[in-house]
Amino acid sequence: MPNKILKTPTLQHYVEQVAGASSSGITELPLENIDLSNTQFEYRLDPGLELLIESIKKDGQQIPVIVRGTKSPYQLICGFRRTRSIQAIGGGMVKAIILPEIDDDKAHRLSVLENEERKSLTDLDRANACKRLQDENHTQSQIAAILNTTQEQVSRYLSLLSLPEPIFTALKKGTVNTSHALELKGLTSLCDAAYLADLINRIAQKELSIRELRKLAHRKKAEQTPKDQPRKTYFRRTSEGFKLIGFSYRPEMPDTEKQKAVQALKEALAVLEAELKVGSGK
Repeated sequence: MPNKILKTPTLQHYVEQVAGASSSGITELPLENIDLSNTQFEYRLDPGLELLIESIKKDGQQIPVIVRGTKSPYQLICGFRRTRSIQAIGGGMVKAIILPEIDDDKAHRLSVLENEERKSLTDLDRANACKRLQDENHTQSQIAAILNTTQEQVSRYLSLLSLPEPIFTALKKGTVNTSHALELKGLTSLCDAAYLADLINRIAQKELSIRELRKLAHRKKAEQTPKDQPRKTYFRRTSEGFKLIGFSYRPEMPDTEKQKAVQALKEALAVLEAELKVGSGK
């Protein structure tokens, strides 16, 4: 009977690329020889098994798991759902690639590569991977290197883990995407629970784009700014000249802010032109 395991060349390539050496190929391990309690390299927050169980019942195990160690019990690097699904249907053997020696950082990298190849990780799962590495005392820069991403992206992923519960739940369910979730996070201090729930529902119904959500946030901030609060200014004179403070432009800025920005630029330009006239003796 032909071997039905899929993507073995890709897996083997990743193993060689990350571990730096070839494995002994695919073997069959007794399920009892794998430590299912050690989840160091598991990132998925919602490891649903129903569909995978049905698939394995029908077609058998299609993709080998990856484990490390020189003897039983072996530690899982990739394939937590596959192994649990085989256990759930009463299977006794697991197709596996055994890596006798691979360090933690490379094992994390291999787990991410294998999951990304199958497009099985959500942004929350990636956030969980970053958190696990952070708990192992890695810096954000080191995490970025291990996961082959940027430090800015690592910070973005980690910020998802501190989302307020309603937004976290909506992101986990796929009701909102990551960009919406982070915009909503900035709104939580400006609105009550009912308003937030309405925004989440409107996003789910495709009625609210990111740009529209940002406009709502600016409007909410403007509504809650005390009337006697000093007006924000972009231009400020100093003893040596002037400063443009916190100046940036975005198309969605309120018209009042655009007008203040224009005024600040006019004032700055007037000072510079005056200096040029003095310098030229005119």
